[in-house]
Parts: sequence; structure tokens; C-alpha cells
Amino acid sequence: IEIGDVQKGNFQYAQTIAIQPGQQYHAIAWVRASEETEVELHLRRETGDYRVFAKGTLKVGKEWRPVELIGSAADKTVRFFLLTKKANVT
Repeated sequence: IEIGDVQKGNFQYAQTIAIQPGQQYHAIAWVRASEETEVELHLRRETGDYRVFAKGTLKVGKEWRPVELIGSAADKTVRFFLLTKKANVT
């Protein structure tokens, strides 16, 4: 997914998936940004309190780098959620 412009705020991408509760998952997202920023990859609850079951964090810039997480969740349906910590970064 290529994001060409963020007019206001932070970039967020969410993908809902069905999983086996309690099973461990390893997720990797290759990311880069228009300027240095921290990105987070979450395995989180889909609704309600959006509890984060696992999180990976990485500082990125213009070169591709992998951000990854390893974890499990108690829910059957969760979201992988990718976000930038700095506003107006693509």
C-alpha cells in the first residue's frame, strides 16, 4: 500500500482477521516513511476497549525496514493495526 499524501493527522491502517485464540502469531510489515518517524504494529481487539495484545515498534525513514510483532490474543477476531506516531508523514 502506498500513501501519497496525509493532509492532517497520523496514518493508520487496520486489517481484521480471524485467529485461533491463544495461538501465537508472528506478523511482519515492511515500511518506510517520507521522513523519520516511529511506527507501531499492533495485534489488538477489534471492538470495545481495543486492547493491544502484542505490539512491535520501529523507527523508520526512507529505507524499507521490517516492523514485527509476536503474540497471541484471547479473541477470535482481531485487527492488525499499523500507525505512524508523527503526524502528516506518508
